[in-house]
Amino acid sequence: MRLSKRQKRFWQYMIHQLKKNFSPGVPVEVRTRPIKGVYADCLGVMKLGRMVKIIITIGSTNVWKVKQDCLIHEWAHAMEWEANWTDDSPKREHGATWGVWYAQIYEHLMDKCWPDMKERGLLRQD
Repeated sequence: MRLSKRQKRFWQYMIHQLKKNFSPGVPVEVRTRPIKGVYADCLGVMKLGRMVKIIITIGSTNVWKVKQDCLIHEWAHAMEWEANWTDDSPKREHGATWGVWYAQIYEHLMDKCWPDMKERGLLRQD
């Protein structure tokens, strides 16, 4: 699904806010491309046993609202992993720490960014 100009601006705004306010301590790259079998994915890039980068891939065929939810969901994984992640760190799927990060990210976007997004005209329905 192709994004409208407004949706692209909204998408870039969300990513900017996440990078600015929720940094896991390593660079985060967000990609949008077709993915088989899942809506999105989060991958930690390891070098010499330490995480050096996180790649979040969002399925390009997802509808707009799903893309937004997936970005928040996967960013919470990135925050749970953080820069101290090593090859032997246990990978937890959707545990309590992930849930706390998801809630904090969602709350920040809704409470702190919503008025700004509305003022910029990013929240109109397509």
